[in-house]
Amino acid sequence: MAGRPPILALRAEDEAWAKAALDELGVKADQWFVCIHVREGILALNESIQSHRNADIAMTIPAMKEMVHRGECV
Repeated sequence: MAGRPPILALRAEDEAWAKAALDELGVKADQWFVCIHVREGILALNESIQSHRNADIAMTIPAMKEMVHRGECV
């Protein structure tokens, strides 16, 4: 969809806040990063039908190590 503006965009003040937060975390302006979200089991009435969504965060460590090895932030 070249030439079309993004559907969602940060306000200028939110973008400035995000850049400052990333800088504080040590993420350089030109560096890409990955946010990893892993759902653990929760106590819920329907957990038995939702358990396929669960994972062990430890299973993502090899991928995180590879990204750091390539010079990126995780």
